[in-house]
Amino acid sequence: MMRQRQLLASVYLALDEVAGNLPPAREHLLKVKGLLDLIEGQLRRLSHELRPSILDDWGLLSALKFLAEGVAARTGLFIRVEGDSAPSLSPLLATTLYRIVQEAIDQCDETRQGDSGEGHHSARTPDSSVLHQGQWDRL
Repeated sequence: MMRQRQLLASVYLALDEVAGNLPPAREHLLKVKGLLDLIEGQLRRLSHELRPSILDDWGLLSALKFLAEGVAARTGLFIRVEGDSAPSLSPLLATTLYRIVQEAIDQCDETRQGDSGEGHHSARTPDSSVLHQGQWDRL
């Protein structure tokens, strides 16, 4: 993420320089800066969702709730995360389970976007658990 921030900072500086040299282009360059601000926010969100520090600090259940809230705010997809505090998991296992759930949610959202938005959506994991309308069911 640090490299992306450096690149974005360089782009911002270059835009300021161009805007100073070409006053008629200033308005268009401000629009470009606005788009860069959106990209920066999305990069920040993605970096947190890929491996959130909350996973280490508060555990898998809290990380999944954080993920669900972020996806719901971004997509409007209703996701309910329920469960008891999980036992202490190894970082590798917690990350793996988090990524499986994240992929299942992404698949549900992609499926939802591809149809009329009505009906039920689910994604299946390799262990035959199903994420069905935001709830995990074991088959």
